[in-house]
Amino acid sequence: MFSPVYLDKHQIFIFKMHVKEPEENKEWYDSKLEDIHLSIEVTEKLYLEVYLNKILHFGTNVVTFHVEVRSLGNVVGQFVPGVNLHPVDITFRIWDSGLHCFDVTNSDLMPQGRYHLLMMLGCPPSYKLVFDWQATYNLVKFRSGQKFDCIDAIPNRPCFYFAKEFSPLFLLTDESIGKVERFTGKYTIKIVGGGIEEIQNYTEEEVLKYNLQTEASGSLIWSAVEDHTSKIPVFNHTHNSISWLCQPKSPCGIISPKNFRSPTYQFVMEVSNKDVDADHTNCEFTIRFVVQVHGISLSLLQGSFTTILTTSVILTILLALSSYCLWNDHYVWNKFELWWIAKKNSISFLNRKARQEQLETQVRGLFLENPELQRPQEYPRKNIF
Repeated sequence: MFSPVYLDKHQIFIFKMHVKEPEENKEWYDSKLEDIHLSIEVTEKLYLEVYLNKILHFGTNVVTFHVEVRSLGNVVGQFVPGVNLHPVDITFRIWDSGLHCFDVTNSDLMPQGRYHLLMMLGCPPSYKLVFDWQATYNLVKFRSGQKFDCIDAIPNRPCFYFAKEFSPLFLLTDESIGKVERFTGKYTIKIVGGGIEEIQNYTEEEVLKYNLQTEASGSLIWSAVEDHTSKIPVFNHTHNSISWLCQPKSPCGIISPKNFRSPTYQFVMEVSNKDVDADHTNCEFTIRFVVQVHGISLSLLQGSFTTILTTSVILTILLALSSYCLWNDHYVWNKFELWWIAKKNSISFLNRKARQEQLETQVRGLFLENPELQRPQEYPRKNIF
C-alpha cells in the first residue's frame, strides 16, 4: 500500500480496496461475497478515526471497501512542514476470502491479505505558503475600479497604490501532488524592512515600534481596516485589508521627493500564522515578500521643502527670462531707434532734394517765359573813394 500518508489537523484521507474472489477458490472455500469483510486496527485511536463502507459487485465477483481515515486533530502544536510528525499505524486484514490464508516462507507462516498503512500526523513536508500577488492585484483593482502602475517599478515585483487598501491573498500548495488551494487560515502581518532603492531590515525594537497598533491611529506604517482594537490584528482570507499610513516617525514618512514626485517605496512584509491558527492546522508558516507602494504622501517638512525648492526654481527661471527679455528689449529698441532716426534723416533728405528740384524747375520755367530776365542787370557804379 501507499505509505506514508501525511495528514494535517482534521484532514481526511479516502481510498478504495478491491477484493476479487477467483473462480477456482469457490471449489475450495464455500465462502460468499457477503461474508468477506475487512478488519481495521489502529495503534492510537486518540488521533485517528477510520470509517468503512462495503460495496458488493456480484457480476464481477468483486468486493469494494471505501475507507475514510480522518484526523481527530489531537496533535498539539504548530511546527514547520515536516517537523515533529506523529506516526500512527493502521493494519487492514481481509477475512473469509481466498486471501485468508498463509504463505510458508523460510519455515515462517506469513499471512496473506494483511496490509499496513503508516499515517504521519502533523504538517506535511510538501506544504508551502505562497503570496498570490496576481490575485491580490486583481482584487485591489476590482475593489477600487482603478489600475495602478508604478512609474519607477522594479520588474517582477507587485506594485500597489498608497491611497488604496491593500488586501493580500495567499495560496497553500502541496508540492508532492501538485495541489493548490486558497489559504483560509488566520495570520498576522508585520513590516520588517523597507527602503526606496536599497532595502534595510529593521531591528526587533524597530519592528515592534513600527507595527504595534494603537486604537487611535494604528501603527506608524499601516493600520487594519476592520480590526481597530487589537494591538496585533489577526487576519484571514475574507478580513484581510490594511491601509497605508506612513506617519512622520516611520521610515516611509520622512522620504525625500524624487524628480519632484513621491518615489516608489519597497516594504518587506512578514506573514505568519504562528500562535493564531493552532485550531486550524499543525503547520507553522512564516513567509516574507516584497511589495512596492507608490504615491506616498510626503511629510509636512518634506512637502514644505519641496514647495520652497520648486517655487525658488520657478522664480529663478522667471527672473532669468525677465532679465533676458528686458535686455533683449533694450537692445532691440536701440536698434529700432537708430533705424528710425536713419529713416527719418533719409526721408528729410529726400524731401529737401525734391523741393530743391521743384524750385529749380520753376525758376527754369520762369526764365524761359521771360527772356529779358536772362540778361544780366547792370547797376551804376559808385565811386566810394
